[in-house]
Amino acid sequence: MIVRIMGDNQYRIDDTHNGEIARLDGELMEALEGHNQPEFQSALAQLVAFVQQHGQMVPDDELVPSDVMVPAADMTLDEAHQALQTAPGGA
Repeated sequence: MIVRIMGDNQYRIDDTHNGEIARLDGELMEALEGHNQPEFQSALAQLVAFVQQHGQMVPDDELVPSDVMVPAADMTLDEAHQALQTAPGGA
């Protein structure tokens, strides 16, 4: 799986971590939909750290599509809402 952290890099993550990525992403989306800034920041920090710890950075000269997009580590809840609204297929 390829995960892009906005404002950072793409990371190649072994499929054995798909369940944890999905769980952390679910927590992030729940906080986003519930407009809960503290929970959003906590979930985002956990997801970014997990991806960076367990992923291998994709070299800059390798062009691959991302399977998952993660907000930048410093993105606020309001910025994440705005990014989702302007992203292709966003709400």
